[in-house]
Amino acid sequence: LAYNLTKEKQIDLMVAVEAIHEGKLTDIHILVDKGAKALFLNSDEDMNLIKRVFQYAEMLKVPIFINANNKSLLGDGQMNESKKAYSLGLEGIPNYVESVEVAKILEFAKNFDAKIVFQSITTKESINLLKNRNKNVYVDVCIDNLLYTDEELNDFNTFYKTFPPIRSKEDKNVLLEAVKNGEIDFISSNHIAVKDETKDVPFEIADFGISKLDKFAELVYKLDIDNNILSSSLTAIDKS
Repeated sequence: LAYNLTKEKQIDLMVAVEAIHEGKLTDIHILVDKGAKALFLNSDEDMNLIKRVFQYAEMLKVPIFINANNKSLLGDGQMNESKKAYSLGLEGIPNYVESVEVAKILEFAKNFDAKIVFQSITTKESINLLKNRNKNVYVDVCIDNLLYTDEELNDFNTFYKTFPPIRSKEDKNVLLEAVKNGEIDFISSNHIAVKDETKDVPFEIADFGISKLDKFAELVYKLDIDNNILSSSLTAIDKS
């Protein structure tokens, strides 16, 4: 229904479909024929299946949106691994949960021509890995990680419990510098709709996510970044 409505309104909606579901390839070729414009891939899937997704993306000339996180390393992580997490008695999510996956996917990207977009990058280690990326690799950061740090979670403030987590001040500053230097291609909202009742609970059982789509533009322009850079980062223009 939503897809039909966008066609009626002449809105070019970039529909991304899951490339691997429950350990099996989806019908990628059929889905692209039906109108899918991109593939979505969790980076910690079986590596042979990831290779096949890259092959399909290269053949069909569609980009892959990458969620770079290793679920097996997450444990029961609730927030960024830091002194703040320890002081609150919460299990942390270390930076390498993301960076090890970025390194792995970059190796795939060197061997295939498919365009890939790393979604919601959060760590200084990942940014360092991505500095010398190939031209077919693009980087997205979400507004949360450009504005906030894990210090916001004082007093178990569940409003700032989101995934990927809000990181340290050092990570935030590296991300901001990367945006200013033109090393980041996109700034996204990472909007995750959550109900108030799923946040007004003990931190460990509160839902991940910040609902902020209605405030996204306002938040972006709080950043001390050149308007031309912001405009480019917020616009779905061809960056090939």
